[in-house]
Amino acid sequence: MNELPGDGDYGTRIDPHTIRFERDLFGPIERVWSYLTESDKRATWLYPGDIPSTPGGESRKSWPGKDGEPQFTIVIRTRIYDPPRTLEYEVSEAAAGAPARDSRVRFELREDGERVHLTLTHAALAPEAFASVGAGWHAHLAVLVAVLTETAGDDAETRYERLLPRYEAMAAP
Repeated sequence: MNELPGDGDYGTRIDPHTIRFERDLFGPIERVWSYLTESDKRATWLYPGDIPSTPGGESRKSWPGKDGEPQFTIVIRTRIYDPPRTLEYEVSEAAAGAPARDSRVRFELREDGERVHLTLTHAALAPEAFASVGAGWHAHLAVLVAVLTETAGDDAETRYERLLPRYEAMAAP
């Protein structure tokens, strides 16, 4: 198994624009779903913000730069909201001084006894974003596992820095 301590399996590069992660999580499935969709629970492993439950619904989150102006903004548009099994949304990311990037994220949950199998697929990635997005999802999923198991561990930023070189190597032509 390809692992760093506490980080779980690496994502699988499906093609230059798609990465897939699989994790087995503690259930029940409704609990895991709530961590994907409810703002207070999402904030424990990713960032706050509800996911719109209506296809076409939109949410926006901005992070300020040093001057207080938005440095990075992410807009999510729900495509599929089928609780507690499938969540898919389009993502538009805009960083100050850089062109916007659009992609698609899909979460699929499947009950497996007392566990829940999570498949996360991030598609339509710009090739130059592959390493950063891969390391980011990997780090945040490790935090989600820690939250769901009530175990301590490194924060997402620390994990990201440790994981990024591996994803950069994975993204190399």
